[in-house]
Amino acid sequence: MRAVAIPIICLAVIALSGCLIPEGRQVVSGQKYSGDAIAFLGLPGATRQETLDTLGLPSWESQKLKVLLYLWESSQKWLFVPPDTWADAGIHESQPEIREQRWALMVAYDETGKVRAHIVRCIGKDSLENACVNWSKDLKK
Repeated sequence: MRAVAIPIICLAVIALSGCLIPEGRQVVSGQKYSGDAIAFLGLPGATRQETLDTLGLPSWESQKLKVLLYLWESSQKWLFVPPDTWADAGIHESQPEIREQRWALMVAYDETGKVRAHIVRCIGKDSLENACVNWSKDLKK
């Protein structure tokens, strides 16, 4: 009985409250690399020069930390669509809400130029240097 009641309650809530529709995430600036495009970074012997040859010049590089950083920004749109019955109360489809995020592919290399680690992470409003410093600290743990 409980297994049937929960989906019915969920459907009733959705019907009464409308829908929050994700309209997808898209890159608005920079270059986001696919998992296939950066797979070589996990292979033994990958190098800084191979990274530059494959991905191009980074957005930022710390020679002190030995980190290349490739930056992009993405946005995700959400749209609220109320039930038709709410139109009588003057409640209509909302303007899309946009949530923007800054992302980075960071590639650490050693003194010989060999890639030792890489990561894709959301860096928010952090400076590129701070993002690299924070990640470098994580690598030392």
